[in-house]
Parts: sequence; C-alpha cells; structure tokens
Amino acid sequence: MKFEIGYYYKLRERNHGLDERCHILHVTRKKDGIYYQIDQGIPYKVDPDNDYDPYLDDMKIIKRSQIPIPQTASRCKIIFQFYDEDGDSFEFTANNRHAARQIVNTFPAIDKGLGRN
Repeated sequence: MKFEIGYYYKLRERNHGLDERCHILHVTRKKDGIYYQIDQGIPYKVDPDNDYDPYLDDMKIIKRSQIPIPQTASRCKIIFQFYDEDGDSFEFTANNRHAARQIVNTFPAIDKGLGRN
C-alpha cells in the first residue's frame, strides 16, 4: 500500500472488526527515502520495491490532510499505569500537564520508570 506525503486518520482492523480508536499515520520524505510513522512511534523507512507492508495493509484510511492533525484536541488525558514492588497495579490520570508533572514529582519511582534519573 503506497501513501502520498501527508497525514492520515486511520483505523486498524482487529479480530474481524475495527479498532475504535483513530490512529495518525504520518508519511514524510527524508533525504534517503520515504518514512511512515504511526502515532508517536518510531518512523520506519518504506521499501520502494515492495508494495506489501503487513503493518499498513490492515488499515482503513478515514481521511487525508497536508497539515498536521489534529488541529484541536479536547478531553485529553494522560494515564500513568504501573506496578509497585509487590506487584500491585496502580493507575493515575492527569487531565492537564500540571497534573502530570505533579504525579511525576510526587512519585519519583514513576519518573524513574519512564527512563529519567
């Protein structure tokens, strides 16, 4: 499946149905070729000699845009899910960046678990 440079809303097919969440596919051109990036994932180079990409072939494209999408976002939240040393599960939700910063500052183990020292 070949895509033109731009941004796409897409749905991923899962278990004979569609994943309810939208994902963003960003197609960009760099000096050494064309790259695909899904959501915040790592960009990967497209093989120009191969039309089949198993990761992209199960996508249903909803719409295409030349400018970054989304332009606006509402009801954003960051969910911190983690396990402590006893294996107990915890989940904290932040509805803004100040709350996210407060969670990380209050619980240094979360900050360390995210890869910061």
